[in-house]
Amino acid sequence: MRDAEERLFRSVDPYAVMECAGRVFVDTLSELGLLGKRFLVLCGEGNNGGDGFVIARLLHHLGQDVVVSFDGTPSSDSAHKAWLSFQELGTKTISAPSEFIGSSPEVIIDALYGIGFHGVLPESAVRWVRFSDECRSGGSKLVAVDIPSGVHADTGQVDGAAFTADYTITFQSLKPGQLFFPGTSRCGEVIVRDLGIPLDTIKRTLLERRAVERILKPLSSRDSHKGSRGAIAVIGGSDGMFGAPILAGYGALRCGAGTVTVFLPEGGAHAALSAHPELMVRLLTDSPELPGVQALIVGPGMGKLRGELLKDLFERYGDTPTVIDADALNILSEERSLLSRLPKESVLTPHPGEAARLIGVTTSEIQQDRLRAAEKLAELTGRTVVLKGARTVIGSPTGEMCVCAAASEVLGTAGSGDVLAGVIGALLARGLTPLQSAQVGVFSHGEVGMIRGGDIAGLTASDLLAEIPAVLNLLVAAFPSGEISRTTHRFTC
Repeated sequence: MRDAEERLFRSVDPYAVMECAGRVFVDTLSELGLLGKRFLVLCGEGNNGGDGFVIARLLHHLGQDVVVSFDGTPSSDSAHKAWLSFQELGTKTISAPSEFIGSSPEVIIDALYGIGFHGVLPESAVRWVRFSDECRSGGSKLVAVDIPSGVHADTGQVDGAAFTADYTITFQSLKPGQLFFPGTSRCGEVIVRDLGIPLDTIKRTLLERRAVERILKPLSSRDSHKGSRGAIAVIGGSDGMFGAPILAGYGALRCGAGTVTVFLPEGGAHAALSAHPELMVRLLTDSPELPGVQALIVGPGMGKLRGELLKDLFERYGDTPTVIDADALNILSEERSLLSRLPKESVLTPHPGEAARLIGVTTSEIQQDRLRAAEKLAELTGRTVVLKGARTVIGSPTGEMCVCAAASEVLGTAGSGDVLAGVIGALLARGLTPLQSAQVGVFSHGEVGMIRGGDIAGLTASDLLAEIPAVLNLLVAAFPSGEISRTTHRFTC
């Protein structure tokens, strides 16, 4: 967004865009039924504060009861122009909560800091955070301009205090800080309003339903049969861990795979057949033969002592689309020479801990900037990467990044990732690209979690298996006939 704005401002007066943003913001307040209230507008020195001055002036012209807080000097020409225009109203401003007189504001507008903020809020802003929290506990609404002050727009990190909004009205596109925790929990309902800023060069997108529906539509064929729906081999399992490859294999079947063969060490066949007789089972040797397989899923429950097996698979089946999951990822982090031998059409599916081991950082560092972590992994491996977790990130070696909006604690259960690996493997076998397979797999997996989002306990990986077909079938059936307007997009965090 910063780059897009910079390009736009070479040909358009930045103040004109600020005026437009202010008008769009006030229009949205009206749509939310928030006019006719007592307003407090908190303005900072930068362009976000400039937006606040425009908003306050427009509210005043509409006859609203408006008080503005400002203590400083506008730091940009546009913000200065907005400040001067507001001053012409002759309205008194205040600089601290102690100066606020009368009844509590019914609506507080946070225009202190925008998408350029990082670090810790100064004490003067922290006092307003405390004041707004007290007002909200009494029923006031807080509406943030672009992003709540105190939230890092690039990462969602919050260092110290931050505003908690009921609504965040943001411009042109969602920002990472509105998607990732803990920042997302400060945003309330995010409403995206279009200002006409060109975004042609932006490769980071939200994984949206209509895009997934388009990917899936060509897979719908009434004359398909098991031979045309893909043959998959799942390689994994070890003592005490036979369930993981079985879940992955059945996840592939539930996603529409024609046949699935699970290769397990001795002792695992009975477990697989008794759980799901639809699976075929073979004994896992040091160099398994996989004739006619369209996709591999490698790693679930495999244990970390299978480095030679992984090397053999990569050398002999390097042209076979492959999902690399769980212990296969841990092996890669220890035997880094294998990174240069990854199958060409691979999807890596690490959770934050596995991602940290691959990059060589801590899990905390991965979580502090999930977008950048996925980007690094895609650069390191040259393959599509699915960084699992709340708001899963998909990174592509071409630089494309997308974030799945799903964030449901019910997916944080043993075996959930194995099911996802199976779904992605089935989609690879059906002929989708690694990026497409990851997008559809992650979205459908997340949809199940959101459907069951009211549950905080009780959902197992087997429950996921039961619900995935219905979600996928709905996605195919609901293919849209036309474009959805991007003028306004509402996103509940």
